[in-house]
This record gives sequence, structure tokens and C-alpha cells, in this order.
Amino acid sequence: MHGLTLWPAFSALELAVGDLWPQLAGARDPARHVALVVVDETTLAAYKEDPLAFWTPKMGEASARLHALGARVVGLDMVFSLSPEQWLQRTGGAQATYDAGFRQEIAQGRLIQVAADGLRPLLPAADYLLAVPALDVAGHVGWADLQPDADGVVRRFNMAHAPRPGLPQWTFAALLARRAGGELTAAQAAMHLPYLGPPGHFPRVSLANLLAPEALSRPEIQALHGRVVIIGAEYAGMNDVHATPYSGGFFGRGRGDMSGVEVHANIVEALLRERAVRPLPLWGAWTGLAVLMGVAVWGFQLLRLRWAGLLWLGVSGGILAAAYGLFLIDRVIPAMAWLGGLAGVFLAVIGLRYALEERERARISGLFGRYVSPQVVAALIESGEPPRLGGVRSEVTVLFSDIRDFTVLSERLQPEEVVELLNRYFSEVCAAVQAEGGTLDKFIGDAVMAQFGAPLSYADHADRAVRTALRIAGIARGFDAWVRQRFPDRDLPRFAVGVGLHSGAVVAGNVGSAQRLEYTVIGDVVNVAARIESACKAWPAAVLASAETLRACRGRIRTGDVRALALKGKSAPVTVCEVLGTEEAMS
Repeated sequence: MHGLTLWPAFSALELAVGDLWPQLAGARDPARHVALVVVDETTLAAYKEDPLAFWTPKMGEASARLHALGARVVGLDMVFSLSPEQWLQRTGGAQATYDAGFRQEIAQGRLIQVAADGLRPLLPAADYLLAVPALDVAGHVGWADLQPDADGVVRRFNMAHAPRPGLPQWTFAALLARRAGGELTAAQAAMHLPYLGPPGHFPRVSLANLLAPEALSRPEIQALHGRVVIIGAEYAGMNDVHATPYSGGFFGRGRGDMSGVEVHANIVEALLRERAVRPLPLWGAWTGLAVLMGVAVWGFQLLRLRWAGLLWLGVSGGILAAAYGLFLIDRVIPAMAWLGGLAGVFLAVIGLRYALEERERARISGLFGRYVSPQVVAALIESGEPPRLGGVRSEVTVLFSDIRDFTVLSERLQPEEVVELLNRYFSEVCAAVQAEGGTLDKFIGDAVMAQFGAPLSYADHADRAVRTALRIAGIARGFDAWVRQRFPDRDLPRFAVGVGLHSGAVVAGNVGSAQRLEYTVIGDVVNVAARIESACKAWPAAVLASAETLRACRGRIRTGDVRALALKGKSAPVTVCEVLGTEEAMS
């Protein structure tokens, strides 16, 4: 099994999966060299008066007929360890010619016999061994023992056993192949058996039909010409049956166990065809695993989890498809070891990525959770490109809003009441900003600064900012009723706000000291937005937006008065429009 697996833990799994390939392939090729003559139910019925132990004359006649037909080699896969002649002579019931025909076939070297190895080898009767030409037992008797794996399935075979004086050396199938002209060496290592097909695949005829008077004229009997013919048992209740890769069955549809005589037929056919299953050398298996793991690590790291999972499934399917394709040309790769390694790498890489992504998620949530909605945080993480906090140039719309006459409100309310008012108002404003995917930059007293387009970029950042500004103005109108209900008889001014918008390029990133950093945007756009918001007091207007913001909007905006304002710090006037609503609000 050298090269079939990389780790012993995968051996059983490797064998079980390898059994699927012959089940899928079914009958791969018709037998060209070997055929069977079987003692079946028909034969038992034809000679029901004769015990099997006394069938040696029939075996001798069958061998003679097969050679008359031109069979290349005849083998007998039944051990006659008791000579009927000797038994009958002891009882005084027979002459010494009962087995003459059988012994003559052996003496002429035309019938290969079988023996069973074990604690006490089971050999043919002494009369039959003494009939072997030149007493060459090793050249005329072979071991019938098959080599099941630990799970009882026969997948391998030996060419020969270690030489022992006076005992067979070659296995039965190997000896038949040698006699048929195969050039074999007595290799000690077990070889993988390339089955030609499921049980019943080899051509076979009943022994009763072969011995029938008109047998030599039958086409199925004549078809035995030029073949290695193995005579063996295939009747119900016999114990010479073996589990093969076909026994388990694909999805539970097994083909049943295979008779020992057909297992030998598969071995002889493989040897005469010089077919050999060649597993990948150990160095090749490790090299393939290393290359596969390297590609897998690279792919699993680069791809998103969904695509990484599909890659894993695709490569796994490719390994199984390659294993099946190579099986068809008698090559074996350590598929399960590779699949196990691939699964291990996938789980390790995905686990590492998950841990790193969770850490990144926590980092981004810590950085932006105070500024943006959970949906924006999730979108940042899902994008796979978290913001580079060293400073990124971005196209944004900046929003400034503050409360009108806040000084008067502060004078006429207690400090605790001012905090209550601001907290309630800011909660609604924050919800409005985050609902449009905006980033709450900071609170400056009663003022709010927000931006749309950083850290998560939006093509429609201006539209989002305009909708948010109009919503804040609406919040203020509704908030006025709450203020008067909450603080009656305080002679408070009407609650109103001003909102200013401006769009352009900024640098977004962390600003501050080593002890305290905050995410914000820097640039002239911020100053202009703040100045526009201040202009709301003298206009008067609830929402003002620069011409740059209106040009950046993708939707239609309903505007009111338009003015060119000379803003502090600006050398040229800035065109500012009153925003009254959006197309959606009008429809």
C-alpha cells in the first residue's frame, strides 16, 4: 500500500473511498485470457448421487476435454486432500484405477492443483502429489490463500510465499499465469488487485455442461479455446466467497461477495495483461500535498468566506474526480489524505481569518461605533476594505446644525433641564443622521457636525445629506411642541434650528494626540459648511445648501431663495440656496 496514503489514520478511509471507483466503473473490460468452469447448482443436481470427495474422475475428464479444446492452462481451485482410491481400498470396495484419469492429467503436467496455507497447510492427497511430474510440487501446486485487508475486503494479492522445502512457493493465480507464458518474479510484496468487473463478469460454463456428451459442439464450450480455464466451486452454501470492493455497493447497492475462483481469475487476467495498479510514490504524494496546500492557503486567504468555501468544495470535487479518472488507468493517488489536508487547511485559515476579522470588527466598531449606525459599521467590515485611518482623501457632504436662541434657552432653564433637552434632541438628530448612513462627527455645544461619504463612500452623499437636513428641520418643528409641554410658563422662544450643507473634497482620518484621537474630516469644505449654517440666522431659513451640494445631488431638489454670500475667510462669494424639499417629498 506504499504511496496510497500519507498517514495511517487515513488508511481505512482511503480504502473505503477507493472501493467506490470500481463500483462506479462497473464492468470495465471483457476478459480476454481467462474463463471459468464452475461446480454450480446445475452440476450438483446432475451428480447428486456422488459425494464431492469422489469427483476426481470428473475433474480428470474435464481437464482432458479442456485440453482437447485447446485450453492454454487448466487449474483446479478445489483441494482433494483425500484420495477416493485409498479410502475405497481400506474399505475393500474399489480397485486402484478409480483416479487413473485424474492422476494421468496431473502426471502429464496438464492440471495445476491448489493448496491452502495455514498453521497446518492443506495439501492435495499424497497420491496426487506423487503424480506431479518429477515431484516438482512448486511448479504444479499453488497456494490459494487470498490477502484480505483489516476490514475483510480482498484488494491485494501475493505472487509467492517464502520458499519452504517440499511445499508450493507460487500462489495459485501466479502459477497459472506463469504456465500461460507470463514473465513473473516471486515478489514478496502484496500487489493491488485491478478487478476487471463485478461478480459474474468472467465467462463461465457449468461443469455439467462441459461433461455432457455433446459438449464439444457447443459454442460456449468452444469459446474456452486458448484461455486459462479455472475449475472451481460456485454453489449456494459454499465457504469460498470473499468480500471485494464491489460488496459494499455504491449508495448501498452492493453486488454481493465474489467466489474465490473468480478472484483468482481476476488475478490471472491482470498478470497476463501486465496490468498493475501503480500508486503515486511517497515523494510525489507529499509534493502534491504541499502544492495543493500552498494553493489552498493562498486562495482561502484572498477570497471571501463564501468563495473560499466554494473553492474548497470545487478543489475537493476535483481531487475525487481526478482519483476516479486515474483509477480508470490503474493509477492511485492518496485522495483522502489530500482531502483531509485540504479540509484542515481550510478550517485553519478560515478560523484564523475569523479571529482576525472579529478583532478587526471590534476595532472598527470601537473606532466608528460612536459615529455611525451599526449598519454602516457592518458595511465597512463587509466591504473588505476598512478605512485607512492615516488620512484618506474623500468626496463628502458636510452638515452643520445648531439650535436657534440657545443662549436664551440656557438662561431660562436649569442646567439639568438643558442637558435633558439636548440629550432628547440629539438622540433624534443622531437617528436621522445614521438612518442615511451619515457619520456623526462631533457635538459642539448645541451644534452638530456630520458628514456623508466617509468613512464609507457613497455616490449619492449629497442626496443623503439633503434628506437628513430636511428631516432635522422636521424634528425641530415637532420638538417645539415637546419643549412647550415639558417647560410651560418659562417664556421660551420657539424651538428652531438652522442647517448648512456644503460638498467637496476633504481628508478623512484620525486627528488628535497620542492620548486622544478622534475620527473627523479636515478641509475647507468643513469651514464653508459651518459658515453657511451661520447664515441661516440672518436669512432666515431652516436649511441652506451650497451650489456645489445641489450639483452633487442626483435627485431633484426644490429650492427657494438663492443668494451669493460673502463668507468669512472666503475671497469670492459662495452661492447658497434655500432647500425646501425633495422630489420624493413632492410626489
